[in-house]
Amino acid sequence: KLFSKAFTIAYILLGASVVGGALALFIQDAVEGISVPSVKEYHVMLEKKVFEKANVSRTGALTYDEFRELILSSNHGFHLTESDVQQLFNRFDRIKDGIIHFEEFSGTFRNIGSLVKSIHRKTSINPVIRLWATFRVWFGRLWRLENRIYFVCGTWVLMGVLWGMLDQEWDPITATHFAVSALATGGLTAPDVDSEGTLPPKPAIFCGIFCLIGIPLFAFTLGHFARFLVSHHIEAMERKSLTRPLSRDEYDLAKNLTTKDSLVHLSDFIVL
Repeated sequence: KLFSKAFTIAYILLGASVVGGALALFIQDAVEGISVPSVKEYHVMLEKKVFEKANVSRTGALTYDEFRELILSSNHGFHLTESDVQQLFNRFDRIKDGIIHFEEFSGTFRNIGSLVKSIHRKTSINPVIRLWATFRVWFGRLWRLENRIYFVCGTWVLMGVLWGMLDQEWDPITATHFAVSALATGGLTAPDVDSEGTLPPKPAIFCGIFCLIGIPLFAFTLGHFARFLVSHHIEAMERKSLTRPLSRDEYDLAKNLTTKDSLVHLSDFIVL
C-alpha cells in the first residue's frame, strides 16, 4: 500500500510535468511557428564572433597565447599579471586539456569583468570569508526570481505533509500522498469524516485553505518546470531562425520596409 502511494506521488509529479512540457511545446509550435530570437542567442552569436577572431590558428580552440592576447587586449580597468592571466585561463579551461573550446568559452566570457575583479579580490581574503562569499553566490543563483517558485511550492507541500503527520497522525508517505494529490486536484487521500459523513471543522478549514492557495501555486510551478523541459528545443529553433538565410518573400518584405537612401538607419537595422 505504501509503495502504491509512493508510486502515485512520483507519477503525479513527473507525469504532470511531462504533459505540461508537451502542451507548452505544442502551443509554442502552433501559435508562434518560429521563435523570436532571445537575448541569450544574441550573446552566443557575439561570443562566437569574438572566439573566431581570437582563434588565429583556426583550430577551433584557443591556445594559451591566443587567450592571453584576447584578455590583454580587452580593457577591464585592471593591470593583469601573467599569473592573473593563467588563473583566468584555468577558469575557462574546465576540462583541463590545455586549450579552451567554444563550449567552455561561451557563457563565461560575458562575465569576464567579474572574473577579473574576483582575482584581484582573492589576494588577501580570509578563507572563512571566502567560503561565506561562495555560499552567498550559490544561494543567490538558487534564489533567483525564476527559481523561487520551486521553494515556495516545496514549502507549501511540506506544510501539508507536516499537518498530515502531526494532526492526522499519518505516516510520511500517506501525508505526502495527501499533500501532492490534493494540490493535483486528485484528492486520493483525505482526513476521516464524522458519523454524518462530513469533515470536522478544523480539518475542513485547513484543507480548504491548503487547496485554495496550493492548487494555483502547484499548477504555476508545473508550468514553469514544463517551460524548462522545452527550453532547449526552443533555443535550437531560435538558433536556426538566426542563422538561416532570408527567403525571397522575406527579402522583398524587408526591402519594402526599409528606407530608399544609401544609409542604414536604426529602423532599417531592426527590420534586418
